[in-house]
Amino acid sequence: MLVTTVAPEFSDRRLYRFTSENLSEYLPHLITPQSKVLCVAASGDHCLNAVHLGARQVTLFDATFLSLCWSAFKIACIQTVTYQEFISTLLPSRRGLTSATVTRLVGLGGEHIPEVLRAGIMNHADSLQSRFKVHHDQDEIARRCNLYLRSEADYLQLRTALNHTRIYYEHLSLAACAARAINGCVGDRWDAVLLSNIADYCHHVYGQGATGLEQFLTLEVAPLLATISPNGCIAAAYRYDTLSNRYRSAIDTPELRTRCFAQYHTKDLSFPGLLASTTDAVTLVYEKHEGNRYE
Repeated sequence: MLVTTVAPEFSDRRLYRFTSENLSEYLPHLITPQSKVLCVAASGDHCLNAVHLGARQVTLFDATFLSLCWSAFKIACIQTVTYQEFISTLLPSRRGLTSATVTRLVGLGGEHIPEVLRAGIMNHADSLQSRFKVHHDQDEIARRCNLYLRSEADYLQLRTALNHTRIYYEHLSLAACAARAINGCVGDRWDAVLLSNIADYCHHVYGQGATGLEQFLTLEVAPLLATISPNGCIAAAYRYDTLSNRYRSAIDTPELRTRCFAQYHTKDLSFPGLLASTTDAVTLVYEKHEGNRYE
């Protein structure tokens, strides 16, 4: 496993222990064997499920440094401990991440964690258990939404795949990734770019409503189109409970979404949601050309 280093900067933001998206339902439509993937770090699960599906290069980016540390820690755990120990230590109900346990696991898997990320996780070993977001932090969701947690065989399949995957960590915001693309500083062509539900929060930077969403798409999503492969796509927005008429943000509002995405080639994938009896969706953005698999 190859890794880059990042600036040693720390954040007090809360962590996602496991994904809050139903990754097991939509990632199989996007990730193909030998894929190159750019994804938000978050819980580390976008990366882990992509590798489980055959990705052979993954770059994780995040503005929250501790999310990169946590992602690297989880990856190292999978490479060094049994399925049973991973489950008994990391699942939400087990509350097994004591300072002593974190220290022991970092000792076991430290060779798989870049030095600066190893220092980051150890800096928070005493408080790690209290940093996780509790909303939807449930064993059942973690198991159902992650392909690698469905069985011991899936877990071991991921462990083997990690040994043949190049993983890079970048302490960058999405805006910084887009700026790199604009400046021609991205050498790779991504087969999948996974942006989670960052679009839900774009109003904090660009303002409410259609204007804010349009600015977000123009400045942070559109530049990445130049970095995707001919058959690649950007998973630009994960949307929860799409059959509900209670909208979380502009991206969830059908008329605003239709207007703001009108200049892009898009496709929506719908699937069983994170929560029981709901339907979630992801909006894909891609370059239109003959033979594109998303047409």
